[in-house]
Amino acid sequence: ASIFVPNAFTPDGDGINDVFRVQSEFIQQARLQIFDRWGACIYDSTDLSQAWTGNVHGGDYYAQDGVYSYLITYTSDFNEFKTIRGNIFLVR
Repeated sequence: ASIFVPNAFTPDGDGINDVFRVQSEFIQQARLQIFDRWGACIYDSTDLSQAWTGNVHGGDYYAQDGVYSYLITYTSDFNEFKTIRGNIFLVR
């Protein structure tokens, strides 16, 4: 399996790095969760190709600038179950 996770994005509407999108290959099933600084899950998707625009809970409001943590769990084409944790910096 191959996964690339960017470490920052700028959802400011300028057309450059406006969304957070994980790039992956050889993945069967996956889940991406993004958490705020208090540990509340603000984004949850089972489609890694789906981009996060910085919205919270499907568009209720938009996240502020800051550091957010993510958790990716996936099963590869080779039936390996893996977990990736990290941080993303959101700058408007």
